[in-house]
Amino acid sequence: MAKQINIGDFLQRFEILIAGIWFLTVYFKTTFYFYSFVIGLAQVLNIKDNRPIVLPLGMIQVVYSLVVYPNVAYMTEFDTKAWISYALAIGLLYPLLILSVASIRKSMIKS
Repeated sequence: MAKQINIGDFLQRFEILIAGIWFLTVYFKTTFYFYSFVIGLAQVLNIKDNRPIVLPLGMIQVVYSLVVYPNVAYMTEFDTKAWISYALAIGLLYPLLILSVASIRKSMIKS
């Protein structure tokens, strides 16, 4: 789609700009998720300084990414067959579970 953009015969070839923006967004999204994971795990484990767990978790993340999607064909098959159930579990059931636990805790604290 970006190959077909042509503004006045001098602004052409926007696909490299689109690809660069896409790489930047993937980088920042991954960085944000990793930072959130490190902070959350440090809070759960009551670790005051989260810097010692960053490198081990980074190495685990690299290995995990290779295990989850070993190649593009597997990724395509997984996404078409099983992704909906995983997305519902992680995106709907897990937040509802957290919300219900928080409301139960709040009611227990009040009484």
